[in-house]
Amino acid sequence: MNKQFLSLAVSLLLLVTVLPVLGKQPTSTVTTGLINTSPPMKTGGDDDWPMFRHDPAHSGYSQSQAPHTGAILWNRTVGSSAASSPIATADRVYISSFDGYVHCLDAQTGTTIWISPYLGTPLECDSAIANGKLYISANKLYCFNASNGNQLWNKSGGANGRPPTITNGKVYIGADKIYCFNATSGSMIWNFSNGNSSSFSSPAIANDTLFVGEETNAQLYFFNASTGKLNQSISLNPYGRSTTTPAIVNGRVYLGTQNGWILCFNATSGNLTWGQLIGDQVRSSPAITATHIYFGCNDTFVYCYNALTGVFIWSAQTGGPVNSSPIVADGKVFISSDKFYSLDALTGSELWTVATGGGVSSPAIAHDKVFVSGNTNNVYCFKDPNSPPDVPRQPVGPIAAGHGILLNFSTVTTDHDGDQVYYMWNWSDGNNSDWLGPFDSNESITVNHTWGTNGTYPLRVKAKDTLGNESIWSQPLVISIARQINLSNIQIGYVYIKIFSFNSSFIYIDLLRSLGVAVIITNHDLFVQADATEAVHTVVFEVYSPSLNDSMVRVDDNGSNGFSCSFNVTWGMYELRLTAFDANGTLIDRQNFSSLIFLHFGSHSLPPSGQLRHIAREHRLRH
Repeated sequence: MNKQFLSLAVSLLLLVTVLPVLGKQPTSTVTTGLINTSPPMKTGGDDDWPMFRHDPAHSGYSQSQAPHTGAILWNRTVGSSAASSPIATADRVYISSFDGYVHCLDAQTGTTIWISPYLGTPLECDSAIANGKLYISANKLYCFNASNGNQLWNKSGGANGRPPTITNGKVYIGADKIYCFNATSGSMIWNFSNGNSSSFSSPAIANDTLFVGEETNAQLYFFNASTGKLNQSISLNPYGRSTTTPAIVNGRVYLGTQNGWILCFNATSGNLTWGQLIGDQVRSSPAITATHIYFGCNDTFVYCYNALTGVFIWSAQTGGPVNSSPIVADGKVFISSDKFYSLDALTGSELWTVATGGGVSSPAIAHDKVFVSGNTNNVYCFKDPNSPPDVPRQPVGPIAAGHGILLNFSTVTTDHDGDQVYYMWNWSDGNNSDWLGPFDSNESITVNHTWGTNGTYPLRVKAKDTLGNESIWSQPLVISIARQINLSNIQIGYVYIKIFSFNSSFIYIDLLRSLGVAVIITNHDLFVQADATEAVHTVVFEVYSPSLNDSMVRVDDNGSNGFSCSFNVTWGMYELRLTAFDANGTLIDRQNFSSLIFLHFGSHSLPPSGQLRHIAREHRLRH
């Protein structure tokens, strides 16, 4: 076939059939935006304080918001002396007293909910809570119903031990031995003794490895937490014995010693990463964030070092020895000495203090309230007079889509004061939403947004109540804006010939390109193929006939080998419309090919109007 003759024939056909249709095509508009390159915003969320040092790794860090002032919500007398550190949930606080009782208080009012029976010994050990059960080591290991105080069981072993650590259905206690109990039945799973008169710290656990300090022989032990197998032991000499609880963050183990050292070990190899001599006894268990370590010292100072390098950052002096262990939340450090202190976590500057009688009890924070006991028999609860809403839940929505697609995102938050709340969204494209609302507390909301430029956008949301108290920004949902679906076997400007077994993109014509047209000459069905990203679960293909004002639809929800379909249509001018959906049925991209000339040789015909399936009927996708 002569290429010049074919080119002339196709061009004449275009002048007759294509140009009138092309003149009616809609124009498209593109909205441009900027990608936000500002530093990441501080994120956080509410948190219980279910055990000593907050979590099995003993980080001493919480994502809860924290009081900005020293306003006392309540203080209550418990027993002869509130010697332990509090354990707190959203509505309960648990504290052990030196006269041998466990007290359960209402977290909002401080009123007593229940008191345990006498446990046979003065209690200086913290309790721990998990799955509605409260555990404490007294003359035995006791397990109570955390709601009503009923005793569920008690087991010998772990008597007068350090605070329990609970994880993966097991309770671990450091005492004269290390004990591991089944958290449901109380049966002992394993125990370890080094054969000497030992005193073990509260165990810290991360990645199924248990880390524990042993005071008598100045050792740091690494165990398999499931089996009790000793992986290795490290001598702490010449740094001295440790009475602190280890903390594990990002593959490193931190602890202090009585000879005045703060030490950092590799949690896998046991090698010393860094050590700093402070000069006086360090009996304060450290609190760790991703980059900072905080601890108290007997020399009256609170210290902050770089957790990765051991470089000094700041120190803050108090009015007495600091043998209490600090906690960190919402950019603040809380610790007891001669008074109760709130310090700026970045600078160490004093934010506020309250005279609580001092002491060595470590504070706890849960749901924007700080709890601490003093040397007296009082427990204190600090809370701002009206608190901001909780940090909103991380946005829920698609994580990949094409530009120009209207996308929906949802979130929810709780305001513990019962206030209505407003939401502001940061889209990271140079735009924030207005304050949207008000909405009721715990009412889920949905908003939508469109990005006009390809890029990666972390979107966040924050909340404020009707009094103007704002939360911090939520954890980000990162969305990738880029083409998700692309027609792969048909391109503008080409003439495709597929007759019997002959298949070729036979010729490229500039005129076709300028008109936005492709031509297919075939005796087969119209075959359409598309490439898609991993985010695409289903593609809806539509071929639309302007002359009939009707369309035919096919759905492909198996993209293991790409997406494709065939249409049994006759010759004519068609528009191809591709719509991509993710696994949740959310529309995330579309592509239109406006002008396809399909020259078919055969007896196929377009089904009559009224028998076609339209795109509007295809939203209930097959999965």
